[in-house]
Amino acid sequence: KSIYLILAVTFSVILLGALLYVYVLPWAAEKAIVMVPVETEIALGESITENLTGEAVTNDSVNFYLEEFVKQLKLDKTYPIKVKVLVSEEINAFAVPGGNIFIYSGLLEKLESPEELVALIGHEVTHVTERHSLKSIMRSLASSLLFTVLLGDASGIASQADQFKQMDYSRELESEADKNGLALMIKNKVSPDGMIRLLQILKKESEEMPQLMKYLSTHPETEERIKRVEAMAQSQLEFEKEPRLLE
Repeated sequence: KSIYLILAVTFSVILLGALLYVYVLPWAAEKAIVMVPVETEIALGESITENLTGEAVTNDSVNFYLEEFVKQLKLDKTYPIKVKVLVSEEINAFAVPGGNIFIYSGLLEKLESPEELVALIGHEVTHVTERHSLKSIMRSLASSLLFTVLLGDASGIASQADQFKQMDYSRELESEADKNGLALMIKNKVSPDGMIRLLQILKKESEEMPQLMKYLSTHPETEERIKRVEAMAQSQLEFEKEPRLLE
């Protein structure tokens, strides 16, 4: 009976720890973002950016033109949105907390129009303004903190910055990013067709070059997203028939 009792207690502790790790800690960490000031989030983003770009190759001339391009857009002023290019054949883009957005040159070269670039920026800007990126890192840090306590190893926390290259958002957050990105295009009088074409380009590239495709590997259900965006674009009755021209 003592052995069975010990086994039962051990199993219960393991089960409780698993539930804590998988459900409770991530949920609590995500809810805790309301206590994080915007200034702290921006400072965190700058620290992550410094770690990400420390050894990465960037293109200063392209960054300059991207900065000028972004200045043409009406964006949320809560965060200082900055878009940078990382030189790599990978087809990827991601945002970190606080306003920094990174686009790989491999993806940038596949875009065929300014409207598609606005769609991409609008999608990633939503991840910033709606604090999706912060939610993700808080969930990741919650898991790392648990391992730190159990194993006495802080290396897991130090390595979190690199995970933004493969940011994994829920279906709900991705849908919100598509919706708000589309709204940003409408606000800037940019044709919403750019969002549809962007997703179609990404779908095509994922089929032709899956070994280089990183963006859709963390943004699943592309065909379904295209249909949702098409429906949302058709419902934007306030969109002007003469879209704004971007350079």
